Amino acid sequence: MNKFDEKYTIRFAEKADISSIMNFIEREWKSDHIFARNRDYLCYEHQFGDKVNYILAIDKATSNLEGILGFIEASRSEEHKDIWGVMWKVREGKGNLPFLGIELMKRLMAETKCRAEIGVGANPKTSVPILKVMLGFHIDKMKHSYRLNGNTDEFKIAVINNKIILPVIPSVKQYRLQKFSSIDELTQHYDLERNKDMIPYKDAWYIERRYFQHPVYNYSVWGIQDKGQTTSAILIGRGISINNSKVLRIIDYIGDHSMLSGLYDEFGALLSSQGYEYIDFYYYGINEKHLTDAGFVLRDENDENIIPNYFEPFVQKNIDIWVNSSVSDVVICKGDGDQDRPSLVAGVS
Repeated sequence: MNKFDEKYTIRFAEKADISSIMNFIEREWKSDHIFARNRDYLCYEHQFGDKVNYILAIDKATSNLEGILGFIEASRSEEHKDIWGVMWKVREGKGNLPFLGIELMKRLMAETKCRAEIGVGANPKTSVPILKVMLGFHIDKMKHSYRLNGNTDEFKIAVINNKIILPVIPSVKQYRLQKFSSIDELTQHYDLERNKDMIPYKDAWYIERRYFQHPVYNYSVWGIQDKGQTTSAILIGRGISINNSKVLRIIDYIGDHSMLSGLYDEFGALLSSQGYEYIDFYYYGINEKHLTDAGFVLRDENDENIIPNYFEPFVQKNIDIWVNSSVSDVVICKGDGDQDRPSLVAGVS
């Protein structure tokens, strides 16, 4: 027991706490945040029976909720449990003990007994320095690569001042994409348990709930196969339509990273057949050469082009995404944590 236990009750949330969490997010985070307005979606992300995946700090004297830290589990495995931290917030103003937020993070890691705690979308001016200095977390910026459609010069989503189309590399073996329509079909072709030593480990429970059963978004799930139809990796994408145009975003990747190198032809076919302006991918822990081999260009600070990240609402601006992790050897994709979640779903039920 420490000074935080003297002042606060720190515990996991329960179903009865959902309204308080929503009110806290509305008051302390953002009044129109989806978790402040849409109970169903918050429950989809965080509720499992009576259990709600938030850790709370409640003032013992006032019974007021003073801090929250949400989390998303990557699997049901206890031995290989990896989690993403989301919605990390302490009430602003006087009255709270310093570093209550840090204490919530420590409690989350201790109570879940997680192998790794990962954050996607950290604020480089606020949470990043705290995580690095006080918790010793590994901090970095995600890479962002994109491949433009070589058959069009009309871009309504991207802003293209320098159109770069990389040629295919003849020496790189090409693979095929096989679309899966269910988790059963995926697991018939690919054993997700082979990735238990990779961080984060995403099991069939997570993949089904996150991508095949998402209540708002429609995801495409492909296996990457060689000519013998052996599946060595999983690629997940989401198409977005706006401004009378559309793009394809790679949201997640699981498996052998080198298989990406052999998708030059398949990505080209998707761009041509679907009329996408571009395909893009935010990632960390994957060698960018695999993307370059597949025709992608790395967007860096000197890039003249704009490849937007925000679509709800749409913001035509380049965005850097910072990540943090309690371990160094980790792979992070755009779909991890709560980065690829809706923001414009209305209604409270």
